Amino acid sequence: MDEPINLVLFSGTDDKLQAAAVLTAGAAALGKPVNVFLQYWALDAFRAERIDRDHGLAPEAGAEGKGHVEALRIAGQASWAETLRQAKDLGSGRDQRLREGITRIAIEESKRQGWTLSEERLLKVLGHDIELNAQGLGDWLDTLA
Repeated sequence: MDEPINLVLFSGTDDKLQAAAVLTAGAAALGKPVNVFLQYWALDAFRAERIDRDHGLAPEAGAEGKGHVEALRIAGQASWAETLRQAKDLGSGRDQRLREGITRIAIEESKRQGWTLSEERLLKVLGHDIELNAQGLGDWLDTLA
């Protein structure tokens, strides 16, 4: 198993929580386990009744930073909390998603080429190849981490 990425969050400002969420989502997309430890203001930001509130920005962001963050929000950027929810979904089932994607490609290609095998028979014939390709893609993704 991969060594986990461990994040210790102290700050509860939206900009710093967003940075941690992006790191977490990237690691999860690569199949790496992530541990997030919360202390002080970060712990407070994660409380159910406070998670969707505006937690402000670090002082060094200033008015210009606040304007940029607001523009991103209006453009549809996910909040840090939503990014973490998505990371949780990404982290579970990467190998399954790879198998499903390769299976979909195999089925589409068989139709494009006019193969006469039923989908069930096709998957039986190509099952090991699909599994090996999924494992290979997973290994390749791991090298990118």
